[in-house]
Amino acid sequence: TEYHYWAYTLLPLGPAIGLNPQVIEPVTTLGVSPSPDTFAVANVGSGMLSYTITDNVSWLSVTPDGGVSEGESDTIAVVYDTVDLSVGTHQATITVEDSAAVNSPQTLLVTLEVKPIPGDFNQDADVDQEDFGHFQACYAGFGFPQTDPLCFDARLDSDEDVDADDLARFLGCMSGANVPADPACGE
Repeated sequence: TEYHYWAYTLLPLGPAIGLNPQVIEPVTTLGVSPSPDTFAVANVGSGMLSYTITDNVSWLSVTPDGGVSEGESDTIAVVYDTVDLSVGTHQATITVEDSAAVNSPQTLLVTLEVKPIPGDFNQDADVDQEDFGHFQACYAGFGFPQTDPLCFDARLDSDEDVDADDLARFLGCMSGANVPADPACGE
């Protein structure tokens, strides 16, 4: 007796939108746009998916803004223009739609973190004497953890103290009053 085993995959009746990933979390520095990201759109159902892509903010765009899939994965680029965004967390939603898809629309959440320029404690885009005053008030020395939450921003290196290593990074970012600091100075 011969037996045959068949594996069946249940596909939705009609096209269905699949996104990978469903969340993108870029990080950048004030005044700098992050490198582009990508995500994939695929038809995870049957038939043909004919989709369009939109977003809800002016600081990102997607390319291409639509396509078709019969199961293959299409790569979509997410391009950022964030030089005018303030320090903090910014969110956007990218929406993929096909009126014929059984699960339309699908969304991808973009959570962008804009960090301040290292040493620009008052976030005025320069690193100057005013910022140095804050740094001095937070300076504790090698091996003495800085535990004051108001001074966490002065821990410019990877440890918990504010010492000569942090001072060297601060001085490397110093630009002077009303002179824009280099956003990449702390790297």
